[in-house]
Amino acid sequence: MIWRLTYTSAARGPTGRSGFQFVAMSPGTPPDVTRAVTPYMTYRPPPGAPSAPGPDALAGFPIALAYGREGPYAVLARCRYTGRDYSGRYGNFLGQAVVATPEEMAGLRPIEFWDSPLWNSPSWDSPLGDPPLGDSRLGDSPPADSGLGDSRLGGSPLGDSRLGDSVLGDSSMGGSRPGDSPLLNAPSGGPSPDESGGGGARSWDPSDGLPPGAAFDPETLVGWLGGERAHDRLAAVLDAVTTVLVAGHGRVVLVAEDAELIARWIAVMSYSLPADLAADLSFITYTADPEAAPYVVVGTVPAACPERGFRLDDPFVRPGTAPSRFAQVIADCWRTGDLAGIDAVGELIGEAIRPDPAFPRDGAAAGVTGGATEGDRSGDSGPVSPPDGSAAGTHDGARQVSPADGAATTTPDGSGEVAEAHGMARPTPGGSRPVPPFGAGRAVPDHSGPVPPFDDAARTPPGGSRPAPPFGAGRAVPDRSGRVPPFDDAVTGTSDRAGGVTRLDGAAALLALCRGDASVSAAEQQVAARLVRDQGVPGWARSAVPPVLPALGFDLAAALADAVPEAAEHCVRLALADPGARRRLPAVRLRGGLPEEFRAAIAEAPDLETLAEVVGLADRVGGALDADRVVAAAAACARRGAGEPPAAVQATPGAWREAMVAGVVSGVESAPAAVRRAMLTPEACAALGDRDWTRAPRTGGLVLSVRADRLTATAELIALDAHGLPDLDELLGVLWSEPPTVPECRWLAERLAPVLPRFAVLRDLPRRVFDAVPLEAGETLRLARLIDERLPDLADAARTVLAYGGALRAGPEEDLARFLAVLRPGEPLAERALAGVARVLAGRSPLARTRVLAAAPGAVRDALIRHWLAAGPDRRARADLAEIGVRLADANVTAAPLEEWADGLGRFARRQIESALADRDPWLAAAWQGSRRRGA
Repeated sequence: MIWRLTYTSAARGPTGRSGFQFVAMSPGTPPDVTRAVTPYMTYRPPPGAPSAPGPDALAGFPIALAYGREGPYAVLARCRYTGRDYSGRYGNFLGQAVVATPEEMAGLRPIEFWDSPLWNSPSWDSPLGDPPLGDSRLGDSPPADSGLGDSRLGGSPLGDSRLGDSVLGDSSMGGSRPGDSPLLNAPSGGPSPDESGGGGARSWDPSDGLPPGAAFDPETLVGWLGGERAHDRLAAVLDAVTTVLVAGHGRVVLVAEDAELIARWIAVMSYSLPADLAADLSFITYTADPEAAPYVVVGTVPAACPERGFRLDDPFVRPGTAPSRFAQVIADCWRTGDLAGIDAVGELIGEAIRPDPAFPRDGAAAGVTGGATEGDRSGDSGPVSPPDGSAAGTHDGARQVSPADGAATTTPDGSGEVAEAHGMARPTPGGSRPVPPFGAGRAVPDHSGPVPPFDDAARTPPGGSRPAPPFGAGRAVPDRSGRVPPFDDAVTGTSDRAGGVTRLDGAAALLALCRGDASVSAAEQQVAARLVRDQGVPGWARSAVPPVLPALGFDLAAALADAVPEAAEHCVRLALADPGARRRLPAVRLRGGLPEEFRAAIAEAPDLETLAEVVGLADRVGGALDADRVVAAAAACARRGAGEPPAAVQATPGAWREAMVAGVVSGVESAPAAVRRAMLTPEACAALGDRDWTRAPRTGGLVLSVRADRLTATAELIALDAHGLPDLDELLGVLWSEPPTVPECRWLAERLAPVLPRFAVLRDLPRRVFDAVPLEAGETLRLARLIDERLPDLADAARTVLAYGGALRAGPEEDLARFLAVLRPGEPLAERALAGVARVLAGRSPLARTRVLAAAPGAVRDALIRHWLAAGPDRRARADLAEIGVRLADANVTAAPLEEWADGLGRFARRQIESALADRDPWLAAAWQGSRRRGA
């Protein structure tokens, strides 16, 4: 839906009052549309303008075409000064507004309506009250130069009674219509229908859409810029405009005597920006108070802004800082007439640069520049007193004039209410705060465009711009959306060249790069890469990228890789050269596999881990690899001892792991012994797995020597003996550093009996196993019998165990003594067996033990006695030992340990033994006494 509204000073409005008000609007115009338009209905003549202008002077007053977004509406407003109102007083203006939705504005730049025929349409809107023409009740006709009288009204009386009680928006109203008035039909800079010879303009039908003008088509602007040689000025102005748009606050002031020149520059800015961003480019072509105008681009005359802004009709003064990448690239496109290049940048940006809706879209951000919030147009207030300062006086309560300076501040809201006198801020829709006067903490752009911080705005010297602080010192940094969030210390209207790159710059940088510009920085490429990832690869880049591949950094190449095969190949090349980039490589598949590049990368790999990374990269992207080359490269690294085999094998893709392992084995096998041992850690041996080690016996020997399965490893090591495995005994010693278990020794005896005697380590295993296990256990005795049968040459320990077992099971003392005869006291295993037999015999009678000792060899006899004595005999056990000694002496059997023990007893112990022996048999006691006397 499109609505049109007309605003001016009328004798009688819809409420019956006179003064400034809406006098016509489209039927059914919603109240929120009226509220959105109201702040735009303002006009103040330029400072120094004639106080009582005639027709020629009126034609020279600047036209104020304004555009802004108000909630869901796009508002276009055109205000032009008309001189005197119905009462003959100066200060009147005609305001026309068109309100549409953004969808209805799609494909159009708002500035295209500068010379739109809709401003001249004779069928403007439905009248709301008496037309703003001369009222017959005044008694006199309007002044001839007011533009208020027109014979075309057909003699219709101005105070037509049919309109006196009209209803707002009533489409049934008759009588004269404001659209029939030459005032409402006033042209926008061109001749009126009367001046052009009559006939009138064609009526505008809203169903036809919004008709743009023809003054500012891009092709015409290309020629104009070239004729003016204004491309450097364009870059500076565009840089300032985009800075404000990206930051979300600030304004850019354009200064010229001719408002059409300002409109022309706004048109250039609008066509330079992506369509979505241009829709956020609020502007006004003329205002008498640029410091308070809440637009992104503010036009004014030199008299209203003598020392600030971009002076468009003076020679261009190049600013001290270079323009942004975006501004420079777009200016170059205008220079060469490359409108397609401008569209290409806009296509890439899309909506990625639109400011956050939470922040003001047009005007200065509150709290940053001191500007008004969105919708606050109070700094450019309504109808004013004559330029000479004389008060027009109040009339019918329509407006009040300050006695101090005569400035009228009528509220243009159509409500009939009167604003406060000059010096009090006019309320704005939505209750937004008033705009402070100039100098009260407000920032204003200087000639170079940037806006100084509002804190020091009042201290900025006239004609001089305040230098911007370095990056990071109170400067807002663009986030991922390309918008700089406003905060109290942000420098408005500037962008940082040291590190801040906006998405606009990134898009322009991609275009520049594709056209061979080698100056594009890494930071600009990174921003361009983010844009491509977010927005997709633009169609124009697909064919433009391949010729400039060497200039592409990794991030940008990675972003383009999906759509541009050459970029994918370039990205992989960069990843091959930069290990840090490999983890960031996107999922791409190569067309040809880059065989030469991967062959070189494989051959030049400094270590096994790097080789694994290259192999993994090739596996991910479809790189061309040759298994033999992978084996050779891995062997070369392993031979030098470069790398960790476990990590490399783990990092190698499964399809290439066997080639990696084969290369490591080959290299380690031919490496010096010290390198081989250093490389083959237990973890490395485990990573190499099971394989045929006959071709790499040295490596296989080390790998097998640390295997957990010692039995299979032993068998394989013995098998490698035939293939020249050196130091086999040493390897077996490492493998069997811990004593074998009974099951392990049984497995070896059953399967490797013929070869066990060849190796010292294996020959010792039967003894070691019995040293560590209970001798009386059934499995121990079974193992001893197996060894005695299969390995008779290694069965000494086994026979000791068997003798021990037989002794434990023997019945008569003579049989027990026979088993003990094979033991060799002094050997650890024999001592363990004798200790066991001594414990068993200790439970038998002294007579039985005497028979065993008498039948046993002397060494065995002495060993058994020592075990009994070592047990710390108590009183009874001492008596038993004394009895055994008496009986052995009686049998003429020498038992030196017993004699030494008895001789060492004290008198009291001897008497105890004598008493105990006397109780057993007086003969024993007498023999004990006799032997002690002889010994004494």
